[in-house]
Amino acid sequence: MWSVIILVGAAFARATTWLGLTIKTAHQVEHCLVEEIAAAPSGLEDGDTLYVANLPLIGHYARPALEERTGRRNLRVIPLTWAPRILGPVTPAELIWIDERTIEMRVAEDRYFAGPFATVVREVTGQPIPDHVDCSEEYGFRVVVLERDADGIRALRFIFERPLSEPGIHLFWGSRVRWAYEVPPREHR
Repeated sequence: MWSVIILVGAAFARATTWLGLTIKTAHQVEHCLVEEIAAAPSGLEDGDTLYVANLPLIGHYARPALEERTGRRNLRVIPLTWAPRILGPVTPAELIWIDERTIEMRVAEDRYFAGPFATVVREVTGQPIPDHVDCSEEYGFRVVVLERDADGIRALRFIFERPLSEPGIHLFWGSRVRWAYEVPPREHR
């Protein structure tokens, strides 16, 4: 009996430690994400729209933390895509400017909306992930799947209603080396 109690206690202690590490990691990811966005070279103003590509799933509450950190209000933090992995991209990914209203995103080894995340989307919506989604009214863009395979989506095109160079609009890119790098509009020329 004592062996079982000690074994259960040890298992509980280990599970509690892992949970604590998980929560600490999630907090650190969100903190780093918020710090990078807050340090955006263009500066943030009240009511700005921030499009974030490859947003780590555990950074989904970034807006309240960002508003608290910067003192800005009514920011719109809109994920263009969740990162292929829960903590962010770990394989090469690429952002390609087509014009001031259009970008393409590609991943090399991982896939967007793949694995358990694709299952959740299918279960919630009752449908497979479509090849075209119009979010113009609510979020200001349309998205088109350019490449997909059995593992998921390799390439996406985003067409924005307003130019990404317009004041009050910011584009952030998550990669293996940065949580949220602000991509200046002039870099696509």
